[in-house]
Amino acid sequence: MTATLHAPFRARRSSTMGDRSAAHTGGRLRRSAFYGLLIAWTLASLFPFYFTLATSLKLKRDVLDPTSWFFVPTLDNYVEIFTSRNILHYLGNSAFISVGTVVPSLALGLLTAYGMTRFGVVKERSVAATLLSFRMIPAIAVVIPYFLIAQLLGLIDTHLILVIAYTTMNLPLAIWMLRGFMRQIPIEIDEAAQLDGATRWRILWGIHLPTIAPGLASTGILLLIQSWNEFAFAQFLTSTGARTFPTTAGFFLSITGTNFGEMAAVAIVGTLPPLTFAILMRRRLVSGLSYGAV
Repeated sequence: MTATLHAPFRARRSSTMGDRSAAHTGGRLRRSAFYGLLIAWTLASLFPFYFTLATSLKLKRDVLDPTSWFFVPTLDNYVEIFTSRNILHYLGNSAFISVGTVVPSLALGLLTAYGMTRFGVVKERSVAATLLSFRMIPAIAVVIPYFLIAQLLGLIDTHLILVIAYTTMNLPLAIWMLRGFMRQIPIEIDEAAQLDGATRWRILWGIHLPTIAPGLASTGILLLIQSWNEFAFAQFLTSTGARTFPTTAGFFLSITGTNFGEMAAVAIVGTLPPLTFAILMRRRLVSGLSYGAV
């Protein structure tokens, strides 16, 4: 009698355990497939970097044979670009102009974002979207007016003209992102601070700035990387004195051929500073973007 009563329970328990086992097996298969695809995508993404690195370590005879997977590595290309190509000069220009662009972009973007979110701008979202659309304009489309203005003011081949050009291109993105961060702060905080006698400047610098510091850092990182990689303005507005690092790729093109080894070495050297900076600041970047910028 007892065995008869417990038989349905045992059957249900066996069926439940079977369902759990099947679900567990299916979950493991999905995870395995996901990680397999992730590994394949990562390897495919890293292959161009590996190929460039390998090319930079090859002698010229090995570079001309792309199938030479096994070769004796050499640092001759790196020695050449630092001794004969004056690469440090262009690296310094890029660093100076990039930092000089990020600071005013963040300052102006913060003031604009504060005004848009705290002073009741009519159709604020439409205004912000319009400003962001200016960032979509290709640099090559506006470089000629910049060239003519720079020539008129005597600013050709100066750091100042690049700082101005980069700032005008990066400012819309800074405003859009910082506006998103600023909107996360309740306006009641401003009202309470004003009741205590705080001025607008004190509220901005004493309350809002520390609060959105992660967002400010992430915005600065993105602007810095964009400024470092910008090519069109640097190519057409400079010649030698203020030329930035990305424009040095043309040094290795000539009527006798292309020096792929040195070009690859320059590409690796130019990639390392922003890559290292992004890795060191990855926590700030992730925390800032997850704060609610978009």
